Amino acid sequence: MTTLFDEFKLTGKVAIITGAGKGIGAGIAVAFAEAGADVALSARTKSDLEAVAQRVRALGRRALVYPLDVMQLDQLAGLVNATVAEFGGLDVVVNNAGGSNAKPFLQSTVDEFEWCFRFNVSTAFEMTKRAVPHMLQRGQGTIVNITSVSGHKATRGSVTYATAKAALSHFTRNVAADLAPKIRVNAVAPGAIETPALSSWLAQFGEVRQQMIDRTAMRRNGRVEDIASRISERITEAGSRGQAGQSR
Repeated sequence: MTTLFDEFKLTGKVAIITGAGKGIGAGIAVAFAEAGADVALSARTKSDLEAVAQRVRALGRRALVYPLDVMQLDQLAGLVNATVAEFGGLDVVVNNAGGSNAKPFLQSTVDEFEWCFRFNVSTAFEMTKRAVPHMLQRGQGTIVNITSVSGHKATRGSVTYATAKAALSHFTRNVAADLAPKIRVNAVAPGAIETPALSSWLAQFGEVRQQMIDRTAMRRNGRVEDIASRISERITEAGSRGQAGQSR
């Protein structure tokens, strides 16, 4: 008898996660392994990826470590091809790599703006384009893009990042329309998530952490596990019966 819990399992699935060496990406990789998936891990630092791979293998799943810089778009085809060769196919891509340095508008340059767009949007475009043909060979697949609440609201000092994440959200909606019904494309838009990097920064500014908590309905900042569980929901049938192209 199939239970509701069974619908959230990823047994036999193969996933690629970019930016998987730390923080949200590492949390997603481990969550996928717990749900039964094999994972291909990419980021720039091999030692970080190896540490995550050890956690995945300890859960009885396979892990492929593939160091790369997503900004070098021509390297992404190699990641997809290596994943398919290692695991025999591809079911899920999580476009997690991205980011920016926050600066006020008048201190930002057009080069920084274009760099941020490439880091957050062009990389997702290229990964998706490379991955989809392999997903279609299996008859279905899922793309999840990690956007940001910054792409939905205006905040001071984040014009390059917020604009890029807004573009990624709309990219998600449009690609979902193009690829439906066989490929589901969704986005998850985190707010303040206390990754090791953010926690280290906030440790210097206790009042800022409290302000963030006070402005959050749950009265706490987000955890990596919160995002990992949301993504696992989005890539299963049970979590994706609604309209593709949503951003949460």
